[in-house]
Amino acid sequence: MKSKNKYSKINYILVKKVRDYAKYMKSFRCFAHDTLEDIEQELFCEIWPCLEQHEKSKSSFSYFADKVIKNRVVNLINKKQRMKYGGDITFLDNEILDSLVDKNCDFESKVAACSDVEDLIKQLPPRWQDLCEKLKVYNVAEVSEITGLSRTTIYKILKRIGEKFPHLKTYIS
Repeated sequence: MKSKNKYSKINYILVKKVRDYAKYMKSFRCFAHDTLEDIEQELFCEIWPCLEQHEKSKSSFSYFADKVIKNRVVNLINKKQRMKYGGDITFLDNEILDSLVDKNCDFESKVAACSDVEDLIKQLPPRWQDLCEKLKVYNVAEVSEITGLSRTTIYKILKRIGEKFPHLKTYIS
């Protein structure tokens, strides 16, 4: 199980690490039908843009490359596993999409409410804006860990925002 790819102009350390991790990835079921060469190529395509971010003052190239490759390996494995279970992005044509859209759904009012919420967030104090931006991505418990605020404090802030803007309370809480 040896790769036939040749990388004469690329750093030997990088090639060795990519080959080692490609062999590791090949052991997963989701990569069973891929050739070792394809896995190597895919991994190189994933890591290549990130290599420019290396700063010699912070770490050695070997250490940096190892961390980047590890992260990309995890991403590729997760991506393949999602594809296996149908979690990958699928594209729908307009006819299918129209049949899926609920005719009773008031799309325009939802879009208007979203833009109202965006405007509302811009009117808040900077600390609350930061909190709202984090709540778009994380739940209250995670934001509590990130910011160091207690969950109770976060809920109280959300309640105060809701009191200031009662017409948007359903979208905030």
